[in-house]
Amino acid sequence: MLRKNKVIWIVPLLDCGGVESRILQIAPSLKSRGIDLSIINLGKQGRIGLTLERKGVNIVNLNLPVRITKINTTIKLWQFLREKDFDLMHTFVAEANWHGGVVARFLSKPLIIDEVGVPVNRSFLSNILLGMVYRRAVRVLVRSQALLDWLVCNKYTNRERIEIMPYFIDSLRFKFIDRVALSSLGRDYTTISCIGRLSPEKGQNVLLDSVPLVLRKHKNIRVQIVGDGPSNNKLQEQARKLGLLKEVEFLGYRDDVASILADTDIYVSPSFTEDISSSILEAMSSGCACIATAVGGTPSIITSPDLGILVKSGEPGALAEAICALLDNPKRLREIGFNASINSKKFGIENYIEKLLEIYKLPKRRGN
Repeated sequence: MLRKNKVIWIVPLLDCGGVESRILQIAPSLKSRGIDLSIINLGKQGRIGLTLERKGVNIVNLNLPVRITKINTTIKLWQFLREKDFDLMHTFVAEANWHGGVVARFLSKPLIIDEVGVPVNRSFLSNILLGMVYRRAVRVLVRSQALLDWLVCNKYTNRERIEIMPYFIDSLRFKFIDRVALSSLGRDYTTISCIGRLSPEKGQNVLLDSVPLVLRKHKNIRVQIVGDGPSNNKLQEQARKLGLLKEVEFLGYRDDVASILADTDIYVSPSFTEDISSSILEAMSSGCACIATAVGGTPSIITSPDLGILVKSGEPGALAEAICALLDNPKRLREIGFNASINSKKFGIENYIEKLLEIYKLPKRRGN
């Protein structure tokens, strides 16, 4: 009987967010494809980690601080892994890329790095440190040409070691819902949703600043902010100061995102940085009309005005104008959602899994 390929994934957290949602979809699929997978979570146990455990994925929670500057975290990770038998390490997000990358080097293990987006406000020291580990990776995985270009321009690694991965969506879970059918339910308001980790780079504060501008023209709107994170309290206080407690609802972390999107008319992604946003793809598949900032890989999925509206990041006025444009023209709102749903059918998960399995064979081909 052939020995399964033993792979260790390193993640900073497994609570909520786009990366965690992607891991939730990929990890169970790898078990049936000859991969003996274990996930090392540097931080505390999280909600998606618990879901993965229920699906039979081996999760180890180290309960350590995850910041790049925490040398003790690197040491603890090395102590945990030095006696483990595994073939390669795959790391996700900058903090895990650093701690895991250093440990992979000391253990002489092949390293695959997953970079999630063009960094915002990353310190000079962090760039230097991360560049050191990125340059020894077998592959650096990205989801957009924009991120590939950024990594090469900033000398993180050379172009030949970067792989653009196909993005994917669970189209069986995120099914198209006709917005004409929604309007027939007697709802007298339009639902606007924003889903993601509540943190500064995601720009939910810009969405909140845009809402009073929209309300000047359109009173019957409801805004749903879905997710959790370090900006939660600050965003709720911002909504209170803006007098939006009636129009804006904070739903917290939810595992029923598909049902939320099924009841959403307009989906907004106000991020300052993205690679390829899982939430945007899920909203498009569900038939929502999407408005997103033209950052990172987002223009590669919203490629025309027929598929969504792109706006400049950090500008509440531009965002409000785009929202009002859809509220003024319900026919266009429905057409954009329908077109986006049709277009999203090409983003199946199988293409991603097949390419990832090929990459996992690379260390042996390279003789590492």
